[in-house]
Amino acid sequence: MRQLSILIITLFLTIGAGAQPYGSATRARDMAIKTNSDLPNPVVRLGYIKEDNATLQQFMDNLEVGLLPAGYQDSRIISYSITLLPAKQDVRTSDIIKGSKLPREVFNKLDMHTLKPGDKIIFENIRLEDTRHAFRYVDAVTVTIR
Repeated sequence: MRQLSILIITLFLTIGAGAQPYGSATRARDMAIKTNSDLPNPVVRLGYIKEDNATLQQFMDNLEVGLLPAGYQDSRIISYSITLLPAKQDVRTSDIIKGSKLPREVFNKLDMHTLKPGDKIIFENIRLEDTRHAFRYVDAVTVTIR
């Protein structure tokens, strides 16, 4: 009976965690200063983070937004992968992630809730598709937690 209770509680917590946001997409957008039209060259970035570093709160807020093809006209993110370089820990990598947002199960698998200042997150193998159904790979995006 006790094992059944533990199983039910674990299942309930797992289902509840799937809908829980990392941060606030609205707060991320409100913190953005420039628009994509201000870009001299097109880039892909995590949400509205314009530099290569962010606070943990900014990182979590922008995870809710996902990867954005800033400056690539009518393009969308098809897939990418993540490599975590946590300070004084083993490197962790993800499989290919479909779409522009980070699924909760990948967040949990990579233990991203344990990120600390100095940790680096690399979004790589980023694949875009435009309206003509042409595909392209773009440069990796690195964010360091400050």
